[in-house]
Amino acid sequence: PTWVRGLAAALWAAVERPQLRGIYHWTDAGVCSWYDFAVAICEDACAAGLLDKPVKIRPIPGTDYPTPARRPAYSVLDKTSSWRDLELEGVHWRQQLRLMLQEYKGIIND
Repeated sequence: PTWVRGLAAALWAAVERPQLRGIYHWTDAGVCSWYDFAVAICEDACAAGLLDKPVKIRPIPGTDYPTPARRPAYSVLDKTSSWRDLELEGVHWRQQLRLMLQEYKGIIND
C-alpha cells in the first residue's frame, strides 16, 4: 500500500534530481496482502474511533478472484534502487495508514 503523501515526497525528490534516468518504482515500506491490508484498515479504523465495531473480513484465494491478466501467486515490488537514488526510505505502510486515518478523522470532525 502507498499513501499519496509518500508518493508525493518521492515524486518531488525525483524532480529535484534531473540527472535521474529510467523507470523508478515507489511504494511505502513493508509487504502485505490485500487481506492483510483490509484487516489493518479495520483494526486501525476501530482504534481511531472511525468504526464502532470490527468488521468480519474473510480471506479468499486469488483463484476465487479471477482477472483477465495472469498474476503470479506472490510478487513484491523491489524499490531498492528508487530508495537509493531518491535518497529516501519509505515509511512503513501501517504507520502511513494510521497517519492517514487520523488525518481523515480530523477532516470529518471539522
